[in-house]
Amino acid sequence: MITEQPRDEVIAAGARHPGENLIEQGGYTSGIAASEGPALAGLLPAGYLNDVKSVIEQVREKLKDREFGGQEAKFATRDQNAAMRRAKQWMRKAVRRARRAEQMGKKVPDILLVMPNEKRITDVAKRMDQAVNEFEKNLAAFPGGDNAAVLAEGKSIAKMFLEADATQEIKRLKELPEKVRDYYYLKGLLYTGLKVINEAGHELHLDDPVAAAKYSMKILYRGANHGPRPAEANHPGSTTAPPASVR
Repeated sequence: MITEQPRDEVIAAGARHPGENLIEQGGYTSGIAASEGPALAGLLPAGYLNDVKSVIEQVREKLKDREFGGQEAKFATRDQNAAMRRAKQWMRKAVRRARRAEQMGKKVPDILLVMPNEKRITDVAKRMDQAVNEFEKNLAAFPGGDNAAVLAEGKSIAKMFLEADATQEIKRLKELPEKVRDYYYLKGLLYTGLKVINEAGHELHLDDPVAAAKYSMKILYRGANHGPRPAEANHPGSTTAPPASVR
């Protein structure tokens, strides 16, 4: 079993990513995981890597039906994805700035010293709003001459979440034909499985940042702001590294 998360949550995760991109990412991630042998497999449930490979093939088979590609274009959630990525980037910036301030003897709130681990878009939106508010309250404490610009960027990103309208997106997903929901569920399983493998890879290489860096989702997110891209003919077990531009 790849995950025990509720079906609707898995479907929502699957809706955010084009199947072609997931297949390409899956081929790369499965390949490097397989190359690690028992060391990596031992950090996962028995048969987990094979389960993920199986889902890759199921998604690949589904994509042969044009209807699923059409539904992806119609119900794409790129606005939510963009908001999530920008929010995490902004919070990393805020955390680094807050940590520098603390090291310089300034008092800053705890919420700005730790990167959040929220996964759901509604939770990230809430955390983002809190971080922006605290950043504004403590603006004078942070080093750097562009604090006002960083704050403005944070407010803009927080607004993106409102425009993404996650609640409405969930409602639309529930109205999809059941076979399309089944397809999104498979994509969600694949996405989740790849994330789990990446976490295991990072644990395996705790003392080797270069080796750990191989475990990323950069192939999946490559070109995300420009919509789905054609899948490359990578075999699910391929160990082909991502192009230099996405390493």
